[in-house]
Amino acid sequence: MSPPVLPTERRSTAAPNPAIVLTITWVAIVAALGFPAISTGVFDALSTDDAMRLVEVRDLLAGQGWFT
Repeated sequence: MSPPVLPTERRSTAAPNPAIVLTITWVAIVAALGFPAISTGVFDALSTDDAMRLVEVRDLLAGQGWFT
């Protein structure tokens, strides 16, 4: 009778999915950059002049004329 064959350790040869790796990396970077800004209240410091500039740029991008 032959000796029993023990199962060998198998390792996965499949490479990680690049889309999943990129998504996880993107989420980590966004969290690392976004959480400090939100916690310090940077987004609450929008002055009225800044708000007016944002409205003007939004209107220009939407197709409003420069002098109208």
